[in-house]
Amino acid sequence: MSDIGLHHASDEDIFERAAAEDFVLVTADTDFGTLLAGRSTPRPSVILFRGEGSRTPYALAKLMLPNLAQLAESVATGCIVVFEPGRLRVRLLPMST
Repeated sequence: MSDIGLHHASDEDIFERAAAEDFVLVTADTDFGTLLAGRSTPRPSVILFRGEGSRTPYALAKLMLPNLAQLAESVATGCIVVFEPGRLRVRLLPMST
């Protein structure tokens, strides 16, 4: 895949590149959940932050890092992880309709 600057890429392009290169998307953009729902593939895994709170890399890392060990297997096989205030949800991929 071409080395496009992802900060100017569409959500679909980012999603496709993550799937092709087996990346995990970490985002607060709920559009990626919608993209996952429309597919029948287990890639890419998405870690989604919802609700109020800081979106600085430090704040997100502080929420995510203590949970990575318990999430590692699900993320490796394909899932969406949703961090919400006081709640953590994991849904395996592909999503069934």
